[in-house]
Amino acid sequence: MVVVHDAARPCASPALFAAAIAAVARGADAAVPGLALADTVKRVGDDGVVAATLERAGLIAVQTPQAFTADALRGAHGAAGEATDDAALVEAAGGRVVVVGEVANVKVTVPSDLTAAAGHLAGGAARRRGSGVAAVSAQKPTPTGRPDTEKDGCGGWCSSVVEVGWRGDAGLLGGGT
Repeated sequence: MVVVHDAARPCASPALFAAAIAAVARGADAAVPGLALADTVKRVGDDGVVAATLERAGLIAVQTPQAFTADALRGAHGAAGEATDDAALVEAAGGRVVVVGEVANVKVTVPSDLTAAAGHLAGGAARRRGSGVAAVSAQKPTPTGRPDTEKDGCGGWCSSVVEVGWRGDAGLLGGGT
């Protein structure tokens, strides 16, 4: 099993990782956190004019951590397609992708997101102690408004890939498959 996590989501809880891993252990090719959209969604043309209002029922905003069978993820990457995330590659390759979710799993992309993340981290500090959740630190924003992570060598898009195995007891990490 392989779990891919975006470093811009420091509030993902151990329970969210466990839910994604458990869904794959139950037979899915992949599991992604996602939440139903609350906002109205518009399709806009190149000219900036609204072309359509989309029905939001059935639409979700996808997050990380994303869990996969190693074979499904390797196969999807071997098919060499274009996608915005690994789950989209697995989906395009015909894999079965299921959704789990958690509201507190905020993404830190602009400086104002730090306030929300800090609140989530402070509110659950006792629950997360020892879970591997990193503290959030302010970074100089780039011209796009995203944190400047170039010093970390990831060009502004940092992910961690961890190959894990599943133990049927309540453990998250174990021998690999």
